[in-house]
Amino acid sequence: MTELFSSVVLRCIQALLDSSPTLLAGILIALSIKHVFGRERVAGWISSGRWTDLPKSWLFASVLPLCSIGVLPVLYELHAAKVRPAVLALVALRGAIWNPFSFAYGLDRLGPSMFFTLVAVASIVVISLALLWEILHHRHSKIFGSQGFTIRSISTDLAVALLGIAVVVTFVPHGHVGEMLLERSTISFLSMIAIATPAYVPPAMTMMQIDQVLHQSTIPGLMIVILLIGGGITLGTWSCLWRMYGLRAATSFVMLFVVISGLAGAGLDRFIYRGFVPREDTHAFDSFGQPFHPTKDGSVLKGLASRLNKEGSIGAAQMVGISGLMLLALLRVAGVRMPLPSAKTATQLKLPRWVAISCLSVGTLIAAYVLALNYFTHPSHLLAEFKVAQTEWMLARQSGDAEMATITHANMERVISRLPMSLRLRQGTLRTTQRDAVDKLRQLLDDQSSPAPGQSDWISYNGSLRRIAGSLSGDDSR
Repeated sequence: MTELFSSVVLRCIQALLDSSPTLLAGILIALSIKHVFGRERVAGWISSGRWTDLPKSWLFASVLPLCSIGVLPVLYELHAAKVRPAVLALVALRGAIWNPFSFAYGLDRLGPSMFFTLVAVASIVVISLALLWEILHHRHSKIFGSQGFTIRSISTDLAVALLGIAVVVTFVPHGHVGEMLLERSTISFLSMIAIATPAYVPPAMTMMQIDQVLHQSTIPGLMIVILLIGGGITLGTWSCLWRMYGLRAATSFVMLFVVISGLAGAGLDRFIYRGFVPREDTHAFDSFGQPFHPTKDGSVLKGLASRLNKEGSIGAAQMVGISGLMLLALLRVAGVRMPLPSAKTATQLKLPRWVAISCLSVGTLIAAYVLALNYFTHPSHLLAEFKVAQTEWMLARQSGDAEMATITHANMERVISRLPMSLRLRQGTLRTTQRDAVDKLRQLLDDQSSPAPGQSDWISYNGSLRRIAGSLSGDDSR
């Protein structure tokens, strides 16, 4: 019972940490809609009732650094602005799956061809869902007033989302999903849809899971399922829509989205399937269920801290997100009112040109830095990816699979190419020992770039890779 409780707590803490930067961004964007630009002006931009609404909403949602949890405050403000349901649905999904956090990362991991295929399929699904749901909403419309987002509403939606995560962790044991997807079957496909619906997957992790689906699952069509369902909605989305449009409309939104995404995934799977065969075992999907037992030395708290530190869940973006949310909460508790214009004067507010240019320049620099942090992910994440690729390479060499050995070797080279910049971004410089270790790794990878299947020194080569990677991570036991 203690192990299950600690597993649930671990996954919920990870979700809170991963969503904190985008939730902070969503709150700031929602405040800007209300107090800086004005709801009427924003509604006039993206919800004029013309065919141009969807393209403009598409662009609006694309530049927002949000996720399926961070987008919730923005949805409340858009609903208060009385935008049409199709626009709100498009922002809810587009802002969660395609944003500055995921675009470059997905392009790198999947390659242009596969990435833009997913973009096209996801675009068709999201637009179709938005238009169809708007038709159904007008047929069964009810009047639900909204005063914008509140701390209570966001807290309630977040609690519902965490409840969904807890349910997944409780009923999906460690390793179950990976074992389930080793066989190509309809049951596996449907089970993955059921697991992804209440789960929360942050944007960067979504792209990582998609890459693992492509190379480690017999059902490549699950890429679109994880991208759209896993990354696009949580039970918090359903709770938010329930508060805005009622239970019937919220449930129909989730059901339509799951069905259309599932059909798109099945079609994509049939179209691109080339006989992918995973290894004998894969843990690519374990983040949807229970983790390994996180306790250490009999202490649950030490185990949780060790697990979070090992998985790199606490980075610069998470620290900014948590700090910002705590500051807003303290200001709220203290009753401090920020000097923002009223909603009545917001629509008449005219920003000086120098202010607009300065904000745009600063925002671009911040977005570029955040994008760099997500592209050059935390060194612990990169080293974890390296170890997975290294294990796959070792298994391929052991089985004599030259093609898979070449693919996994290329994966190791790709990870190492991003490691120096990741270290520089987080510690300001690259230490001499780290630079030497990276150079040694590159030299070893170059020496074995096209190994013969029967080459006898692959075991010692693998041991050298482990020792050098362990020196970068500070773990000398590897």
